[in-house]
Amino acid sequence: TGKLTVTGAGLVYTYASCPIGTASADRVLVVLNGTRSRRTISGITVGGVAMAVQAVTVADARGYSHIATLLVTSGTTADIVVTYVARPDDGAMAIYSTTGMSATATATGNSSSDSTVASTTLNVLEGELLFAVSASDTQDIGITWAGVTEELQFDDTSGSRGQVGMGSEVISADETPRTVSATYLTVAELNGIAAATFSAV
Repeated sequence: TGKLTVTGAGLVYTYASCPIGTASADRVLVVLNGTRSRRTISGITVGGVAMAVQAVTVADARGYSHIATLLVTSGTTADIVVTYVARPDDGAMAIYSTTGMSATATATGNSSSDSTVASTTLNVLEGELLFAVSASDTQDIGITWAGVTEELQFDDTSGSRGQVGMGSEVISADETPRTVSATYLTVAELNGIAAATFSAV
């Protein structure tokens, strides 16, 4: 697993020479990406090849989040490029390298909220992998997750604002539905959350 964060201006965010794990004929990369702004993306690529977006939330004001996948059979590093339609202020990304997992989501959920809680529900089955990402424009640092284990939290500590949290979970038992939520300390316009599950192949 490689995890990176970027802050800057412009439309194109390049994450150069990202670690993507051991090459395998069934390796599927999962990218979780979020930004505190309402800017959508025009594309995301791995080594120049477009990823498939599996789940996406565009909050009405802030908190754009998405989950994308791609079968990548060779190499141990790759450049990952996220292109936005307008300047996104801040971006954060987590890369997961998986084997034995479908590249197409079996269930997805997403929502936006003007409260401190970004929450969605989806049906999960034993043995599946669950991924989730949530973003907010809040100034107060701290995200409490339920339904998934957080593995990366990006906080803008430059005196500005914005948080992105990301995580995954191996499902140990069927749950129809499971609630996945990210709770922020304060409200800042709308926040967004996206989640997706993937089955074994």
